[in-house]
Amino acid sequence: MKILAALAVSIAAVGTAALLFAQGVALETQLPSWAQEKWRTLAKARMLAISNRINPFVWRGDFDGDGRADIALLVKHTPSGKEGIAILSRANISTYVLGAGAAFGNGGDDFVWIDFWNVEDRGALLRSQGAVRLRADGLLVAKEGSGSALIYIENGRAKWQQQGD
Repeated sequence: MKILAALAVSIAAVGTAALLFAQGVALETQLPSWAQEKWRTLAKARMLAISNRINPFVWRGDFDGDGRADIALLVKHTPSGKEGIAILSRANISTYVLGAGAAFGNGGDDFVWIDFWNVEDRGALLRSQGAVRLRADGLLVAKEGSGSALIYIENGRAKWQQQGD
């Protein structure tokens, strides 16, 4: 009986240590290596942290249309606590920070209202308040049962198209 009790304590200790380690992994380590470097530079310059309030907190897509995968992250401006989206372009120095304390489209300067987001594929035709055929991947951001919008990059500029409200 003492052996079983000791074994149970050992298993519990190992399980607790594994759980603590898993929770302690920095979110940026889940990014590709090229994105980790860009993220660290952007985070320091703009006082941002990755937010994992929504799962997934990161999407991969060719948002700038150059044929290489980019990264979109849910972020938080650390001084204000306001949320937004950062898009890191793989092939060039472009980065986009939308929301997170800076107003963008009808989303305002705090994207805390978003409870769902996903990638819309290049070539998709979205119709709502004007038709848009995506020349690159875009992001659909939404609040369930409420508004949604399409975020996409065109000619090097981030754009917002309301999809519903």
